[in-house]
Amino acid sequence: MPPSRAAATPAKKAKKAPKMPGSKKGCPSRLTEQLKDYMLVAVFLGLVAMFGNYLQTQKAAHGGEEHGHGEEHGHGEEHHRLLNGGHHVDPALDMQVTLGICVVLISVTIFFEVVKHNLEHSCPPMMANILQAMFGELTVLGFIALFTFFMIKLKVIEMTSMIVYGDPEHLLHLFEDIHFMLFFVMLVFLMEAVILIFATLSSENKFRRTEDMLANYPVGSGANADSSVAPAVSQLLLTYKEARGNCLTRVCFCPRLLWSYREAEAKEELTYALLRARFINPTKPMPGTPPLPTDFDFSAYLRNRMTHEVAHSLHVSPNTWICVLILLSAILYLPVVEINHGIELTVHSVVGLAWALWIFSFCFRAKLGHIMYMLTPPHPLLDGPPQAFDDEAPTASLLVSKPEPPPYESLKPTRDGSKHERLFWRGRQGPGHLLFLLRLQMLSTAIILAVLYSWLTTNPEDTYFLLIGFLPVFDVLFLSPKIILPWLVITTSTELLKKNGPINETLNEMRTEKTLKMLKMLQTLQAQAKQAQKLKLADKKNRPGAPPQRPKELDPAQEAELTQAFNLFDRDNSGSIDKNELRDVMLSLGVQLDDTALATLYTQMDPSGDGAIDFKEFCDVMATSNSTADETPAQMASSIFQMLDKDGSGKLTAKELKDSVMLANPSLTDEDVAAAMELFDNDHTGSISEKEFRQGLEKMKTFG
Repeated sequence: MPPSRAAATPAKKAKKAPKMPGSKKGCPSRLTEQLKDYMLVAVFLGLVAMFGNYLQTQKAAHGGEEHGHGEEHGHGEEHHRLLNGGHHVDPALDMQVTLGICVVLISVTIFFEVVKHNLEHSCPPMMANILQAMFGELTVLGFIALFTFFMIKLKVIEMTSMIVYGDPEHLLHLFEDIHFMLFFVMLVFLMEAVILIFATLSSENKFRRTEDMLANYPVGSGANADSSVAPAVSQLLLTYKEARGNCLTRVCFCPRLLWSYREAEAKEELTYALLRARFINPTKPMPGTPPLPTDFDFSAYLRNRMTHEVAHSLHVSPNTWICVLILLSAILYLPVVEINHGIELTVHSVVGLAWALWIFSFCFRAKLGHIMYMLTPPHPLLDGPPQAFDDEAPTASLLVSKPEPPPYESLKPTRDGSKHERLFWRGRQGPGHLLFLLRLQMLSTAIILAVLYSWLTTNPEDTYFLLIGFLPVFDVLFLSPKIILPWLVITTSTELLKKNGPINETLNEMRTEKTLKMLKMLQTLQAQAKQAQKLKLADKKNRPGAPPQRPKELDPAQEAELTQAFNLFDRDNSGSIDKNELRDVMLSLGVQLDDTALATLYTQMDPSGDGAIDFKEFCDVMATSNSTADETPAQMASSIFQMLDKDGSGKLTAKELKDSVMLANPSLTDEDVAAAMELFDNDHTGSISEKEFRQGLEKMKTFG
């Protein structure tokens, strides 16, 4: 009777707990990002000042704007009369100018297509939907231009102008100004979409760093789930302790500022850890929701939700356009109020409009911050450092303390929504309303920028006072998305608002990623086997009596992956790998070893020479193997793809993928394999190219 899995588990020495993370060191990423944002705002303010000074100089040189316009109009009339007064235009000149216009337009088209092609092929795979939404907005610009063209060609605008003004040209000029204004608004909106992409990447990196820190101290089966926040608690506690030791004895302001940023960053990571613990191990699981594994990748779940929300925010709904129309009507009606009621419209009104936008954005951020506070389980370290520190930090009581329920748990559900939904404006419609407010903020920012630009070009003497108006608008434009976006995603995707679709997508990614990592280990063994097949002799460095290579220290995540790989080889559950088991796995990988090559590989993996490869020897071989140490993630993806592509066609079929992943992870089902196929097959052709395979690994960040 074969021994049980429990009995066959490789004997290992009692392992001490992984070392907790220390205090925050170096320049905080939050400080670095803020300095970059402030420098960007300063650069744009400088450009506005330079442009205003240029306009003011031009206005002074032409003796005033009105005189300049009149002179320009006079020259235009004279030129028109000359053309209609008998001076024939040279047809050759017309042809040359027409050719020049065609060259310019075609060059712009080529430039756009090249940029689009490069973006589609170089942007991260997670941004594909966002990029598609951006090009959708460019289609709107094209439709507006086409509509304008037909309105002018059919002379609808001229006829309407004759009816309203008695002049066929006046309405045409107004229409061109409004068309330019809408074009300007849409261009700024597209720029805001690019800023949202950078905010998404920044938030993803921040979540990923915290997830990696927590993964190095995983919660074992049967352990207290709340201990998963222990690394973040330890880090914040030690940061508090070092900040007190470095700041209380110094008068210089710089160390205090630096440590305050380090404390704020550690607090953010503790908040993430607390929300993650509640997400994976809720105190009251929702009915019909399966339990999540303790190593659930919370950052990947938030990444999937974030890309969905950003792509959705770029699809402007009719309700948003109606609100924009109301705002535009109010702005355009101000001159009418000025004329009819004698109210003077000054630059102060324009600056006040800009600060009204900032107040709106501030209230939006404050609301999200309040919801974050209500959803986060209280922890004493989030309120500040402890009164006294133990001699040995981190304090054990803080590490094992059970977090209290979040404040929103004290609320009662109503007909308008659950306890969670009550935190939002408009209750049950609150999450969608927040996305609507984000769109409204983006379009309002574009409109107010257009108003500021219009006032600047008309009244360049107000340049320096207008900078007071540009400052809050640039703050909303560049700084606000990095605060709003992660909070919006967390508040609408956790606790009672978990999304099963992204959860299942994340679980599929995790299963696929683990399988591919094990395939990478098998590919390493495959390379060693081929080398042994060529050499047909034992490696001198690994012969008995030679000094063994010092194995690398494994983190818990790597050890779990190696355990899964070891169990794949150990088919009889004996706790060791014999030659026949090693031969069978190598044969399934397409490597047929003769007796000499098999003995060579076995000697390399069994340095003790006892005739059995135990778990420790297996880990030492895999940890010290440097065959892929210098490979980039793209090279790793290419090597795995070539191993999976059995027929060398350059395409992975569903059968090839299934045969390989089922070998590496027999617990996978046909549904899991189909989900993996869908994950990589972006163009839905039924096969996976090497480029699609590499993009899928980049999206999951499997190899960094």
